Amino acid sequence: MSVCVIGAGPSGLIAAKELLNVGCRVTVYEKSGSIGGLFSSSYNNLLLTSSSSITAFSTHRGDVDSNPRFWTAGEYVNYLTDFAVRYGVLQLVLLNHVVQNIYPNDENDLTQGFTVSVRDLKEERHEKFDYVIISTGVNDVKACSPDWVRSCSSKVIHSSEYKNTQSPLDLIGKNVLFVGGGESSSDISLEVSMVAKSVGMSLRTTTGMIIQGILAKVWKYLLTMTRVEFIIPRQDAFGI
Repeated sequence: MSVCVIGAGPSGLIAAKELLNVGCRVTVYEKSGSIGGLFSSSYNNLLLTSSSSITAFSTHRGDVDSNPRFWTAGEYVNYLTDFAVRYGVLQLVLLNHVVQNIYPNDENDLTQGFTVSVRDLKEERHEKFDYVIISTGVNDVKACSPDWVRSCSSKVIHSSEYKNTQSPLDLIGKNVLFVGGGESSSDISLEVSMVAKSVGMSLRTTTGMIIQGILAKVWKYLLTMTRVEFIIPRQDAFGI
């Protein structure tokens, strides 16, 4: 049985490993130049919000039980790479391969498999598989920009574009407003508050902040969260 796995993030890698265990012929297509999914292209100082003992796969524990910690994005990508090497998955991953289309070989009988149109750096080709697993993640496409963005005179970026306080925008000494209070906003706003002139946060309902409860960081949280100077209900900020 041949299976195409689209995406070499955590879900794609574990899917490939489990498929190999039952004797499938597996091909993994990854559009970027690295495995790891969004963690391979995240902002520089990203820390996972779940500890390594929770995040690690049950079949690849390493020292996570004796030395639990919050991984950086780079450490997590290294962990996924070690996992992929250990279980023979890495050699099945084709990097810089963008899937263009998937269509059934017989629209009236899906048991006849699928044809996958994929493009690498040189050409597009068509490959046939018995099954396809889509593991591109829920954050592959960023949220649509609301109407107010088009009339906003300030520079606007999505959190997926953020790398650090100077890339892609220089935020040092600036007034910065964060729209949303989820994990990315909480993490990035804390970092930006260290160098910005002021930081505000607009929330649709209530905060969704998640802070790693490591003793060494508690004091940092208590001291710096006061630098987020105002939290505005969304309807008051934009009339929405």
